[in-house]
Parts: sequence; C-alpha cells; structure tokens
Amino acid sequence: MIFGATSADMCLFHKALEQWGLQTQIYKTFEEIAELNVELARGLIERSLDPDKVADEIADVYIMLHQLAYGLGINEGVNERVNYKMERLVKILAHEIKDDSQA
Repeated sequence: MIFGATSADMCLFHKALEQWGLQTQIYKTFEEIAELNVELARGLIERSLDPDKVADEIADVYIMLHQLAYGLGINEGVNERVNYKMERLVKILAHEIKDDSQA
C-alpha cells in the first residue's frame, strides 16, 4: 500500500484506472500538476497565496500521484524512496550531510 493511502483509496484508484486507463490518468496528472503550478505562480506574482486554492490543487496532485504509483505497480518503491528522502532531509537539517539537490 502506498504512503498514506487506505484500502478504500486503493479500490478507488483501481476503479479510476479501470474506467479511464493509465495513459489518460497520466495526462490528467500533467493537467493537475500544471494547475498547481499556475496557482503557486499566481500567488507569488500577487504576493498572496490563497491557502484554500493551493490545498485543493495539492489534493488533486496527491490523488493523481497515488493513482500513478498504483497503476504502475510501484507502491513499495515509492514508499521506499519517500522514507529514504525523509531520512535524508532529517540529516540535511541536522547538517550531517551536504545537500546539493535541495531535496
């Protein structure tokens, strides 16, 4: 099971992929990421982020990324990478390692 997803979530991801297919959901992921980019850019330009709009777009991206991980069969790989990167962030913040990538 992917990081933060429940069994009910996994059933929904399966149904969505069954209905629309992986390729369509990849395109939808591009769309949702673009909408988040637009909202963040708008907030920076206007010097005022709308927390509700940003939260809504993050939620859309979050759901689509979970669907992709499920559809590609890489749930465990994603979990491993999330754990690795979180541990790396802890070390970076503790100044234990030099970070060249900005996490």
